[in-house]
Amino acid sequence: MEIDFDKRYPVRASPEQAWAVLADLRATAGCWPGAAITAQHDSRRFDGTVSAPIGLLTTRFDGHVELLALDALRRELRLAAQGVDQGGSSASMQLTARIEDGETPAACVLVGRAGIALGGPLAQLDRRLLMSTSDALLGQFAERFRTAAAAMPAPTSALARGEASPALQSAGPDSTLTLMVQAGQAPGAAFAAKGAAGGAATSGTAAGSGAVRRAWAALCNALGGGGKT
Repeated sequence: MEIDFDKRYPVRASPEQAWAVLADLRATAGCWPGAAITAQHDSRRFDGTVSAPIGLLTTRFDGHVELLALDALRRELRLAAQGVDQGGSSASMQLTARIEDGETPAACVLVGRAGIALGGPLAQLDRRLLMSTSDALLGQFAERFRTAAAAMPAPTSALARGEASPALQSAGPDSTLTLMVQAGQAPGAAFAAKGAAGGAATSGTAAGSGAVRRAWAALCNALGGGGKT
């Protein structure tokens, strides 16, 4: 059985505050009822559990999450998740979520599109029951997300306001670089070489490396990575 969701939730927080939550996979998972990150293998791969009430039953899925992309300029996250329960049911999900500007600087919209595939005994349940359960869980998630976003400190940097700094424009919107910021890692020679080839082909490796270092500093300020150059 396949179920698709396309949701929009208004959030009473700035886009920067909401992005600070969405860009942190642990914080986002903490907003989902019954979900928890149990292990982190690297900046992209995680293990986790999700417990969900379905009718009179509560099922628990153990599985894996892979962060496919994290784009700070678009304020967009893409991930894939899959898991199984002890009853032989399986579930997988492809999710794209992003933060859009609201009607005022202090408001935004959480936009999410998900495709969920169910297998095993769970897929034999009534579709309307599964849809209503999912809608209720999504509503709870949205409320928790709003609370978490509103609790975030107000942004101060140009990048946090969604403006690309010259350094970041030179380095390019590299999702992997953003992921490294989230993981507290500093970009190495590979990123310097990539920045030199893509953003400063005529200036040599040193110019590319400087652009990446400046981008790194800007991303750290915006996302709170706290990394060192």
